[in-house]
Amino acid sequence: MLETDDTCLFCSLPSTRIISEDSLTLVIRDGYPVSPGHSLIIPKRHIASFFDLKDDERKSLFRRLTEAKTALDAEFQPDGYNIGINEGVAAGQTVLHLHVHLIPRYRGDRADPRGGVRWIFPNKASYWIFFASSQALLSSLYTGRCGSLRNPEGVQAISRGLSEATPPEGKPNKISTPKGS
Repeated sequence: MLETDDTCLFCSLPSTRIISEDSLTLVIRDGYPVSPGHSLIIPKRHIASFFDLKDDERKSLFRRLTEAKTALDAEFQPDGYNIGINEGVAAGQTVLHLHVHLIPRYRGDRADPRGGVRWIFPNKASYWIFFASSQALLSSLYTGRCGSLRNPEGVQAISRGLSEATPPEGKPNKISTPKGS
């Protein structure tokens, strides 16, 4: 028997909202979608955290996620996806029953989609601008196009200074080479 909570929105969904399901997870459309096709993948057992999933539930959840994506591809033909989990109240979780957001994205739905989920912190979302500026400055200094610092020690000193620089928003920003961001 699955653990449920009669007061939980996701434990008492009407069957008409369920798009697909197996014995452990189900898929519904989000009641407040941010884009056409915005879906939620939800474990049937009442748990708040992704980290409380049992192995078979995790496998089922990812299987449903993949199946939901395939169905959305056929129905809506999105250009991309955001996949997200709000883990805990501090992260924005409002229904304390684990659910994974599968959000179809479409060209033009945002003027500049770079940064994706980083936009939860708007002043940190466009990291590439500050990173690209610092890299261009370092390159100029190293090649001598911007002064006489042609030695690695000088470039390292500039790099340290930039990594501790304060961007215009007034928030400290540590620069590091993005890895697949």
